[in-house]
Amino acid sequence: MEDLSKLQETLKKQGKLDAVQKLAGSEDAAKLASQLPKGGDPETMKAALKQLLNTEAGRRLAQQVKDAMGNG
Repeated sequence: MEDLSKLQETLKKQGKLDAVQKLAGSEDAAKLASQLPKGGDPETMKAALKQLLNTEAGRRLAQQVKDAMGNG
């Protein structure tokens, strides 16, 4: 959780925290989160996330994150 706190603080300093939080609460993010396994080993989670990011909603959300981070 310490790493998450550091990430949050960094995003806040960069003025990107609000945009990322908005995306995290978006319909696409909720849709994708509901399709992720509730637990599992890192390789299973990685494979599931990769599969979800290859969906229309996943690609859309990934682009929105890139845009919010200034990498779009």
